[in-house]
Amino acid sequence: MTSPALRQAAAIGAVDGPLAGYHREWYVVRPQGELTRLGRVKIGEPRENALWFDRRYFASEDEVLLDLARLGVPRVPPVHRVRRSGTVFHGFIEGRTLASLSPRGHPVAPGHLRQIIERFASLSRLRPGDLHARPLRDTPGRGAPLAPAAAGAHARHGTATPVRAARGADPGQDGSYEEHEKGESRRGDEEEGHGPHGSSAHFLRELLAFTREHAHRARLPQFGPLFARLGIPPDVLGPHSRLVAEATRLTDRPSCLLHGDLHRANFIVDPADALWTIDWELAAFGDPLYDLATHLYLMDYPPRQRSQVVAEWRQAVTAVLPGADAGLADDLPRYLAYKRAQSVFADVVRQAVAVGAAHGTPAQAGQLGRTAKLVHEILVRAAEPLELADVPSPGAIEPAYAELCTPPQLR
Repeated sequence: MTSPALRQAAAIGAVDGPLAGYHREWYVVRPQGELTRLGRVKIGEPRENALWFDRRYFASEDEVLLDLARLGVPRVPPVHRVRRSGTVFHGFIEGRTLASLSPRGHPVAPGHLRQIIERFASLSRLRPGDLHARPLRDTPGRGAPLAPAAAGAHARHGTATPVRAARGADPGQDGSYEEHEKGESRRGDEEEGHGPHGSSAHFLRELLAFTREHAHRARLPQFGPLFARLGIPPDVLGPHSRLVAEATRLTDRPSCLLHGDLHRANFIVDPADALWTIDWELAAFGDPLYDLATHLYLMDYPPRQRSQVVAEWRQAVTAVLPGADAGLADDLPRYLAYKRAQSVFADVVRQAVAVGAAHGTPAQAGQLGRTAKLVHEILVRAAEPLELADVPSPGAIEPAYAELCTPPQLR
């Protein structure tokens, strides 16, 4: 059965896609008729049975992007809506991912690094109450799944006509685009600077609680035996765990907008060498140091450039948001420890799904070998923050996946 997004894409032009991401499937389209001048665009829909491991804050990525355009934030994908049909689509950023130009573990070119630091500065200017996008409150999504990164989801992403900064959309013609309706600015308890989380310590405790409940405990019925074979105890991240204790020691910092997923596949370098930022599904208000820690963990800079990024982040962000670097020397390692722990639950499950998909095919042996190596590496990195008594070898991990991740067991 043809998906709704594919039908919508085919209705406005020639479909080049799809692009498969972790959370949405995107169809790239060359619009015809009056929309031709936009260049390529993309239309997406949630992926069935998508695995989420991060906490979401906003109800709609589209609304966040419209707000960013309204506020004049540069180099983010525009969002358009065809008035007569209601079809919503994003501009497709033509270019190459930073990952394809500077793979993980390699240094980033100076011009691109400068633009990454500029992105952090632009985010730190946006405080709770500045965006009109609806937050997820008391719904499965607010505490519910948010995802780590759609690495590899966008081999190429493209631009169309920029959304007007003052309005967020072009008015007008038949088949033209319009701004999504927005509510009143939300201030009140968020205006003090820490947003709805109340403090930096509370912000990290909420992240830990989400990871414990949604990324680990909710997966136990299906993946509990696998977690046990890997040495991950059922009470990990509990109230008396090391990570929870460390969270209480965080220094308070003022809140700002966070992207939540700034890694190499979410930066697109266009033909003019401008760096665009895509995939805003994990945007949130919170501790700016969390965004830096997530970025450092996912980018895996060489040591010298990592130190440079921290120093330049500190200079650029504190110029806009004084106090953003308070307690950095103690708290950045605490957030990095959380990211190492969080990645265990995401990667263990994703690798289980990959092994199940390869079961009974010629790719099975190779997938098991890659899985064993990757899972061993992430367990080694997370052994201290998760207080793991022992980390199994790749030779012990491979049969665990082979025995426990066949398709019938993953249903």
